[in-house]
Parts: sequence; C-alpha cells; structure tokens
Amino acid sequence: MRSTVFIGFVSLLMLSTSCLNPGDNLTSPVIPDLQNKGNNIDSPVWECRANMRALASACVIYFVSHETYPVNLSALGEPYSLMTCPECSLPYELKGNENSCSVICPMPFESCHGYITNGVSSWFSEGGCQSNMTEIADETVVFFADNGRYPYDLEEIGMENLQCPVCATPYVYILSSFEEGVFIGCPLPPYSNHGFILNGSASWLPEQTLEHNCHENMRTIASQAVIFYAMNDRYPYDLEEMGMEYVVCRSCEASYIYYIYEGSSGYPACYIECPLQIDPNHGNIDDGVASWYYSRTTTMPE
Repeated sequence: MRSTVFIGFVSLLMLSTSCLNPGDNLTSPVIPDLQNKGNNIDSPVWECRANMRALASACVIYFVSHETYPVNLSALGEPYSLMTCPECSLPYELKGNENSCSVICPMPFESCHGYITNGVSSWFSEGGCQSNMTEIADETVVFFADNGRYPYDLEEIGMENLQCPVCATPYVYILSSFEEGVFIGCPLPPYSNHGFILNGSASWLPEQTLEHNCHENMRTIASQAVIFYAMNDRYPYDLEEMGMEYVVCRSCEASYIYYIYEGSSGYPACYIECPLQIDPNHGNIDDGVASWYYSRTTTMPE
C-alpha cells in the first residue's frame, strides 16, 4: 500500500513541477498584481512555490531511505530546514507520516502561496483554467482570420458556456474600444484569480529569456533525477542514463554538468550546473536547491 502511495506521490510531483508552454499552459506560479504576480519569475510567489517543490522532492528522497515521510523540516537537515518563504521569512510547515506528506507556505490564508500535498500542488488546477483561456484566445484569432475582426462576445464563437473549473463561471471577455484587441480573464476574485490574456499575451507566462530557459532545463533534469532515484533507489550515474545528455544551455550549446556526491545528511545528492563559463553563469541546482532563489532572497547556507 505504501509503495503505491509513494509512486503516486512521485508521479504527481513530476506533473506539478512540469513547465508548460503557451500551447499547453504554465501550471506553476500564477502575475502584475495579486491575480497574476505568481508567474513573474522575480516574484515571491514564484520563489516560494519553487521552494516548496524543492522541499517536496527532498521528502521523496527521504521516503526512499526511511519508508516514511519526514514529520517536520528539521528531519530533512540543512539546507532544507533553513528554507523560508521569501515574502514573510517564516519557515515552511511540513507534515508527514507513513503515507502522506504536505508542504505548506506559512503565510496567512488570504495571501498564502499555496501548498503541496502528496505531490499535488494547490495551484495545479490553474492549468485547466489557463488552458481554457488559451483555447478562447486561439478561437478569437481564427475568427479574426475569417472575418477581419475580433468577435463581439464569446457567444459569437460558441464559447459562452466555457467556464473556470474552480468557480463554474463564464470567462470575462472584453473587446477593446477600437476593436484591435481582446481581454480574456478568469472570473475568480483577485486573491485566487488564474490570470488573463490581453491581446495574445498571457499574464502567467514569464519572460522567456535564455537564462530562464536554462533554469527550466536544470529543473527538468533535477525532477527526472528524483524520479529515477525513487524507482531505482539511487541517482543516475550520468545524464545519459536518464536520456538527458542532449539537453543543452541555449547560450553556449553545451550539455549540463552533472554528478552525484554524499550530501550533508549522509545520503546521496546530485549537483546540476549550467556549463556557461562566461559571466553571468546561469547557476546550479545543488541537492534540489536552486542557487538563483537564494541569490534573490537570502544567503546560501555554509
């Protein structure tokens, strides 16, 4: 039973940490004001949720060695026990037992950045809503191509019944005064809103810089390494063993630096680094902790 729960946790964690494209969504962090600031890669929401994903991955590794999840942060050891929410500077809440595990942002409910329970992030459902808005936006483009103008309302493209999966309310659709663009928005109030698309630009998509792309590559490698560990009771010896030797930094077109070592807790850990040798290097992920989050919020522990 516990092995089934664990495999489910790993699978869901992999899904909840996946990075998605404009065509299929971005389910991680939701950006400019409360309803969408979480998708800005410099925002506290993005950083907080990345911290929680790192902690959830560490819980998976802990389970492999102990056959139970950690009961609190201190059980994970440093640097995880020192991680705090970048907005309120409080340590994360971690609750675990033999069958389940939750990592929770410590901020009050009204402004909480969410939680991850058994691999499922609380913001994961945003993907369905954002996918709906993307579908509406695609249809408005098709309509424009056929008619030389945008639709006056959702009914004109047969999407008036498409609803946010959380509140079951139709989407907000506004045609600009000069009919040169459209606004498509989630109907939820600001504190839980899933964002919007304005003139084809989605609020939840961070700027796709080369640095951001490199960070996403390293996060993907780190996630795959955790999955490999969960299934084989060890980290892969190299990138080739998990089929990721062809993933390269777009700035220098070189494969990532990857190796395994004995972590501070006495358990195996993996290190992934951008191969770029000129300044600025895009950073690294060391034992699940991304260097660029510490550089924005606090100092990396000794």
